[in-house]
Amino acid sequence: MWLYAYERYSEDEEYITRLYEAISQMKLGEKTEARVYDYSDAIEFTFSDGSKERYIFEAGMYVDEQQNHYAVAEGIEQIRSILNELMAKK
Repeated sequence: MWLYAYERYSEDEEYITRLYEAISQMKLGEKTEARVYDYSDAIEFTFSDGSKERYIFEAGMYVDEQQNHYAVAEGIEQIRSILNELMAKK
């Protein structure tokens, strides 16, 4: 599995697995009209079969494929922490 985040690639399986699990377990809150377009993180996982999953966050809000924004009710701190650990290794 590959990870693309913060304009960098990683193959660190431990961090990628932890991050994928954290994103999978996050709980979304209410849909919101709030927008912060100058701060976003795109996280893309590429699996061994070539399939991809992409997640976009803007200032702690999750953005779905239709550009709907949702508050993240639970899990954003864990996601940020894992990303920070992973990027600190570079």
